[in-house]
Amino acid sequence: MKKHFLLLFIVAAFITSCSSDDSSNSTDNSFVYLPLTSGSNWDYEITTANQPSIFDDLYVGDEIVLNGKTYKQMKNIEIPTGLYCSILRDNALRNEGSKTFFTGDLSLNLGINLPIDLAVEDFLMLDHSAPSNQVLGSQSGIIQQNFEGVPLTITYTFKVTAQENLPNYVTPNNVTYSDVKKVKMTLALQLVTVQSIPGTTVTIPITILNTQDVVTATQFYAKGIGMVYANDVISYNLAIDPATFNLDIPQSGSQIVTETLTTYTIN
Repeated sequence: MKKHFLLLFIVAAFITSCSSDDSSNSTDNSFVYLPLTSGSNWDYEITTANQPSIFDDLYVGDEIVLNGKTYKQMKNIEIPTGLYCSILRDNALRNEGSKTFFTGDLSLNLGINLPIDLAVEDFLMLDHSAPSNQVLGSQSGIIQQNFEGVPLTITYTFKVTAQENLPNYVTPNNVTYSDVKKVKMTLALQLVTVQSIPGTTVTIPITILNTQDVVTATQFYAKGIGMVYANDVISYNLAIDPATFNLDIPQSGSQIVTETLTTYTIN
Protein backbone atom coordinates (compact mmCIF):
# COMPACT_ATOMS: atom_id res chain seq x y z
CA MET A 1 0.00 0.00 0.00
CA LYS A 2 2.82 2.40 0.87
CA LYS A 3 4.43 2.08 -2.54
CA HIS A 4 1.21 3.21 -4.15
CA PHE A 5 1.54 6.43 -2.14
CA LEU A 6 4.66 7.66 -3.99
CA LEU A 7 2.73 10.39 -5.77
CA LEU A 8 0.75 11.25 -2.62
CA PHE A 9 4.11 11.78 -0.92
CA ILE A 10 5.18 14.16 -3.64
CA VAL A 11 1.99 16.25 -3.45
CA ALA A 12 2.61 17.15 0.15
CA ALA A 13 6.11 18.26 -0.72
CA PHE A 14 4.94 20.54 -3.51
CA ILE A 15 2.47 22.83 -1.75
CA THR A 16 3.55 26.29 -2.84
CA SER A 17 3.20 29.81 -1.50
CA CYS A 18 1.41 33.10 -2.03
CA SER A 19 1.35 36.28 0.03
CA SER A 20 -1.17 38.68 1.56
CA ASP A 21 -1.33 41.88 3.58
CA ASP A 22 -0.90 41.83 7.35
CA SER A 23 -4.06 41.65 9.41
CA SER A 24 -5.11 40.35 12.79
CA ASN A 25 -6.46 36.81 12.98
CA SER A 26 -10.21 36.28 13.07
CA THR A 27 -11.45 34.71 16.31
CA ASP A 28 -15.16 34.54 15.44
CA ASN A 29 -15.69 30.83 14.82
CA SER A 30 -19.21 31.46 13.52
CA PHE A 31 -17.60 33.25 10.58
CA VAL A 32 -14.56 31.14 9.75
CA TYR A 33 -14.57 27.76 8.05
CA LEU A 34 -11.45 26.52 9.84
CA PRO A 35 -11.54 27.64 13.50
CA LEU A 36 -8.11 28.23 15.01
CA THR A 37 -8.85 28.66 18.72
CA SER A 38 -6.19 26.88 20.78
CA GLY A 39 -7.23 23.42 21.91
CA SER A 40 -9.79 22.90 19.15
CA ASN A 41 -9.39 19.39 17.78
CA TRP A 42 -10.61 17.01 15.10
CA ASP A 43 -10.47 13.23 14.59
CA TYR A 44 -10.67 11.67 11.12
CA GLU A 45 -11.25 8.16 9.83
CA ILE A 46 -8.93 7.41 6.90
CA THR A 47 -10.23 4.73 4.54
CA THR A 48 -8.80 3.04 1.46
CA ALA A 49 -10.36 0.15 -0.47
CA ASN A 50 -9.40 -3.28 0.91
CA GLN A 51 -7.49 -1.71 3.82
CA PRO A 52 -8.45 -1.37 7.48
CA SER A 53 -9.44 2.11 8.61
CA ILE A 54 -6.80 4.32 10.20
CA PHE A 55 -7.55 7.28 12.46
CA ASP A 56 -5.83 10.68 12.36
CA ASP A 57 -5.98 13.42 14.94
CA LEU A 58 -5.36 17.15 14.61
CA TYR A 59 -5.47 19.97 17.15
CA VAL A 60 -4.69 23.68 17.36
CA GLY A 61 -1.61 24.48 19.43
CA ASP A 62 -0.13 27.74 20.64
CA GLU A 63 0.39 31.01 18.85
CA ILE A 64 3.62 31.54 16.94
CA VAL A 65 4.88 34.64 15.14
CA LEU A 66 6.48 34.15 11.73
CA ASN A 67 7.67 37.06 9.61
CA GLY A 68 5.64 39.47 11.71
CA LYS A 69 2.38 37.54 11.37
CA THR A 70 0.63 35.59 14.13
CA TYR A 71 -0.33 31.99 13.42
CA LYS A 72 -1.56 28.96 15.31
CA GLN A 73 0.62 25.87 15.12
CA MET A 74 -1.20 22.68 14.12
CA LYS A 75 -0.28 19.54 16.05
CA ASN A 76 -0.97 15.80 16.15
CA ILE A 77 -0.86 13.32 18.99
CA GLU A 78 0.00 10.46 16.61
CA ILE A 79 1.83 10.63 13.28
CA PRO A 80 -0.95 11.09 10.69
CA THR A 81 -1.53 8.99 7.59
CA GLY A 82 -4.10 11.00 5.62
CA LEU A 83 -3.11 13.83 3.31
CA TYR A 84 -4.90 16.62 5.18
CA CYS A 85 -3.47 16.05 8.66
CA SER A 86 -0.05 15.15 7.23
CA ILE A 87 0.18 18.46 5.37
CA LEU A 88 -0.80 20.48 8.45
CA ARG A 89 1.42 18.60 10.92
CA ASP A 90 3.63 21.04 12.93
CA ASN A 91 2.86 23.83 10.46
CA ALA A 92 1.10 27.15 10.96
CA LEU A 93 -2.29 28.56 9.99
CA ARG A 94 -3.90 31.96 10.33
CA ASN A 95 -7.31 33.35 9.44
CA GLU A 96 -7.79 36.73 7.85
CA GLY A 97 -11.36 37.59 7.07
CA SER A 98 -12.73 34.90 4.77
CA LYS A 99 -9.28 33.47 4.06
CA THR A 100 -7.06 30.86 5.71
CA PHE A 101 -3.30 31.01 5.12
CA PHE A 102 -0.67 28.35 5.64
CA THR A 103 3.03 28.69 6.48
CA GLY A 104 5.52 25.94 7.23
CA ASP A 105 8.14 23.45 6.14
CA LEU A 106 6.52 20.53 4.34
CA SER A 107 8.23 17.19 4.71
CA LEU A 108 6.28 13.96 4.38
CA ASN A 109 7.44 10.35 4.45
CA LEU A 110 4.94 7.66 3.52
CA GLY A 111 7.42 4.81 3.27
CA ILE A 112 9.22 6.02 0.13
CA ASN A 113 12.80 7.18 0.61
CA LEU A 114 12.38 10.47 -1.25
CA PRO A 115 12.92 13.28 1.27
CA ILE A 116 11.74 16.67 0.00
CA ASP A 117 11.45 19.83 2.07
CA LEU A 118 9.84 23.01 0.83
CA ALA A 119 9.39 26.29 2.67
CA VAL A 120 5.82 27.56 2.39
CA GLU A 121 4.83 31.08 3.35
CA ASP A 122 1.30 32.43 3.57
CA PHE A 123 -0.19 30.00 1.08
CA LEU A 124 -3.90 30.64 0.53
CA MET A 125 -5.56 27.28 1.19
CA LEU A 126 -9.17 28.38 1.74
CA ASP A 127 -11.44 31.33 0.96
CA HIS A 128 -15.11 30.75 1.60
CA SER A 129 -16.07 33.96 -0.21
CA ALA A 130 -14.35 32.96 -3.46
CA PRO A 131 -16.72 32.11 -6.33
CA SER A 132 -16.76 28.64 -7.82
CA ASN A 133 -13.81 27.87 -10.13
CA GLN A 134 -11.72 30.78 -8.91
CA VAL A 135 -8.07 29.74 -8.61
CA LEU A 136 -6.86 30.53 -5.10
CA GLY A 137 -3.25 29.70 -5.89
CA SER A 138 -1.21 28.08 -8.64
CA GLN A 139 2.50 27.60 -9.09
CA SER A 140 4.82 25.56 -11.25
CA GLY A 141 8.41 24.64 -10.56
CA ILE A 142 11.26 22.18 -10.99
CA ILE A 143 13.07 20.16 -8.33
CA GLN A 144 16.12 17.95 -8.77
CA GLN A 145 15.95 14.81 -6.64
CA ASN A 146 17.35 11.30 -6.35
CA PHE A 147 15.06 8.31 -5.96
CA GLU A 148 16.56 4.87 -5.35
CA GLY A 149 19.77 5.96 -7.11
CA VAL A 150 17.97 7.40 -10.14
CA PRO A 151 18.40 11.17 -10.71
CA LEU A 152 15.05 12.82 -11.30
CA THR A 153 13.95 16.17 -12.63
CA ILE A 154 10.49 16.72 -11.17
CA THR A 155 8.36 19.33 -12.90
CA TYR A 156 5.16 20.17 -11.04
CA THR A 157 2.11 22.38 -11.18
CA PHE A 158 0.12 22.67 -7.98
CA LYS A 159 -3.25 24.40 -8.00
CA VAL A 160 -5.96 25.13 -5.46
CA THR A 161 -9.38 26.05 -6.83
CA ALA A 162 -12.48 27.20 -4.98
CA GLN A 163 -15.60 25.19 -5.70
CA GLU A 164 -19.23 25.81 -4.93
CA ASN A 165 -20.77 26.88 -1.62
CA LEU A 166 -23.23 24.24 -0.43
CA PRO A 167 -26.19 25.08 1.84
CA ASN A 168 -26.05 21.50 3.12
CA TYR A 169 -23.69 18.58 2.67
CA VAL A 170 -24.14 14.96 3.78
CA THR A 171 -20.92 12.99 4.34
CA PRO A 172 -20.66 9.30 3.44
CA ASN A 173 -21.15 8.44 7.13
CA ASN A 174 -24.54 10.17 6.90
CA VAL A 175 -23.77 13.31 8.90
CA THR A 176 -25.31 16.54 7.61
CA TYR A 177 -23.44 19.84 7.79
CA SER A 178 -24.79 23.23 6.80
CA ASP A 179 -23.00 26.10 5.04
CA VAL A 180 -20.14 24.16 3.46
CA LYS A 181 -17.32 25.37 1.18
CA LYS A 182 -15.86 22.92 -1.33
CA VAL A 183 -12.20 23.22 -2.40
CA LYS A 184 -10.20 21.24 -4.96
CA MET A 185 -6.43 20.71 -4.96
CA THR A 186 -4.70 19.22 -8.00
CA LEU A 187 -1.11 18.27 -8.68
CA ALA A 188 0.32 17.62 -12.14
CA LEU A 189 3.74 15.99 -12.34
CA GLN A 190 6.35 15.09 -14.92
CA LEU A 191 9.38 12.94 -14.00
CA VAL A 192 12.45 12.88 -16.26
CA THR A 193 15.80 11.18 -15.73
CA VAL A 194 19.09 11.46 -17.61
CA GLN A 195 20.92 8.25 -18.47
CA SER A 196 24.31 7.62 -20.09
CA ILE A 197 24.68 5.50 -23.21
CA PRO A 198 27.00 2.62 -22.25
CA GLY A 199 30.55 3.04 -23.56
CA THR A 200 30.06 6.72 -24.37
CA THR A 201 29.90 10.06 -22.61
CA VAL A 202 26.56 10.79 -24.26
CA THR A 203 23.54 11.28 -22.00
CA ILE A 204 19.90 11.25 -23.02
CA PRO A 205 16.76 12.38 -21.18
CA ILE A 206 14.18 9.68 -20.52
CA THR A 207 10.67 10.53 -19.43
CA ILE A 208 9.56 8.31 -16.58
CA LEU A 209 6.20 9.99 -16.03
CA ASN A 210 4.48 12.08 -18.68
CA THR A 211 2.79 15.22 -17.40
CA GLN A 212 -0.48 14.19 -15.77
CA ASP A 213 -2.71 15.00 -12.82
CA VAL A 214 -1.60 12.51 -10.21
CA VAL A 215 -3.56 13.87 -7.25
CA THR A 216 -6.99 15.43 -7.05
CA ALA A 217 -8.10 16.16 -3.50
CA THR A 218 -11.60 17.50 -2.89
CA GLN A 219 -12.18 18.93 0.58
CA PHE A 220 -15.36 20.11 2.29
CA TYR A 221 -15.20 22.77 5.03
CA ALA A 222 -18.21 23.44 7.25
CA LYS A 223 -18.75 26.90 8.73
CA GLY A 224 -17.59 27.08 12.33
CA ILE A 225 -16.30 23.49 12.29
CA GLY A 226 -13.49 22.94 9.79
CA MET A 227 -12.71 20.22 7.27
CA VAL A 228 -15.40 17.56 7.54
CA TYR A 229 -14.64 15.30 4.57
CA ALA A 230 -11.99 14.87 1.89
CA ASN A 231 -11.84 12.61 -1.14
CA ASP A 232 -8.29 12.12 -2.42
CA VAL A 233 -7.81 10.47 -5.81
CA ILE A 234 -4.24 9.34 -6.48
CA SER A 235 -3.44 7.88 -9.89
CA TYR A 236 -0.48 7.63 -12.25
CA ASN A 237 0.81 5.66 -15.23
CA LEU A 238 4.57 5.49 -15.81
CA ALA A 239 5.91 5.94 -19.33
CA ILE A 240 8.59 3.26 -18.80
CA ASP A 241 8.97 -0.15 -17.20
CA PRO A 242 10.18 0.75 -13.67
CA ALA A 243 12.19 -2.48 -13.49
CA THR A 244 14.44 -1.11 -16.25
CA PHE A 245 15.68 1.50 -13.77
CA ASN A 246 15.44 -0.75 -10.70
CA LEU A 247 12.59 1.35 -9.33
CA ASP A 248 10.61 -0.56 -6.75
CA ILE A 249 7.24 0.97 -7.62
CA PRO A 250 4.30 -0.29 -9.71
CA GLN A 251 3.94 0.60 -13.39
CA SER A 252 0.67 2.31 -12.58
CA GLY A 253 -1.46 2.95 -9.56
CA SER A 254 -4.87 4.24 -8.61
CA GLN A 255 -6.33 4.79 -5.17
CA ILE A 256 -9.15 6.67 -3.56
CA VAL A 257 -8.49 7.72 0.02
CA THR A 258 -11.25 9.30 2.11
CA GLU A 259 -10.84 11.38 5.25
CA THR A 260 -14.06 11.65 7.28
CA LEU A 261 -14.55 13.74 10.42
CA THR A 262 -15.69 11.54 13.31
CA THR A 263 -15.49 13.81 16.37
CA TYR A 264 -14.45 17.39 17.01
CA THR A 265 -14.29 20.08 19.69
CA ILE A 266 -14.25 23.80 18.88
CA ASN A 267 -13.22 26.02 21.80
